[in-house]
Amino acid sequence: MTTHRRPASRRRSSGVIGVLFAFALAFPRVLSGQLPGPSPATRPSLEVVVSKPLMGENYDLVSGLLALEGRVPRGVDAGWIVRGGLAYSTSGRTRSATLANPAVGGWARPGGIPLELLISLPLSREMGADDFATDLALLSDLVHRERYLPGRWGVSLAVVPHIVFRDGSVADLELGAVALPPHGEADTDVRARFRAEIGLGFTRAVQAGGRVAGTLRLTGTGSFDQRTQQDLAVFLRLVHVRGRPELSFRLPIDIDLQDYVTGVVGLRVRF
Repeated sequence: MTTHRRPASRRRSSGVIGVLFAFALAFPRVLSGQLPGPSPATRPSLEVVVSKPLMGENYDLVSGLLALEGRVPRGVDAGWIVRGGLAYSTSGRTRSATLANPAVGGWARPGGIPLELLISLPLSREMGADDFATDLALLSDLVHRERYLPGRWGVSLAVVPHIVFRDGSVADLELGAVALPPHGEADTDVRARFRAEIGLGFTRAVQAGGRVAGTLRLTGTGSFDQRTQQDLAVFLRLVHVRGRPELSFRLPIDIDLQDYVTGVVGLRVRF
């Protein structure tokens, strides 16, 4: 595959523009916001996310990712989390699939601080004559590499506050780290991870907004640009429809990655 690299300054400029865009959306709401958090979860929930990466002619229409997350509350301020997923790739007559590494863990609010702790189990399996599905997953989901790296288990810990604003808008933040111990020839991989999302309540039934997420590798060598990966998303959410469907478009900020993935279309529902 032939790539045309662009100057690093343009990559940095794209990242700065993306971050400024996200916080430009959030700032007016932050000034009028409050922090009571969401209503306590009282019943199990299921989240389903279907993602379709736009990767040119090498991948057919049905190639994509399926991610599942189940939550089971235990009381008001704690509960269990289970995650799983599947990546599927078809290119002409070549087909392959990869089961994601499942993750188990929980959430709690010690001292009122919302925390999530997850352990990813090295149980991913490739099905097919090649590993195109794994490549597709790693290029499409830049933030959660531990879900699709074969033979790697990992531990993640994050602070995940949820902010509710007076006008009905909401914000979700995540700041934490994920660690993957060494495996075979692969070294230890420790990354800081962040996500900032703002959903603006334009009407009582519709929210629209933006999301910026990324990782910074804390181990290994390389320049700052080489150790960071970020993406920027815009989304539309129907808050009063069953499942709260959300349609999004996610764009890698790193210009080099855009040579392989021009964007990712996603559909998320929660029950």
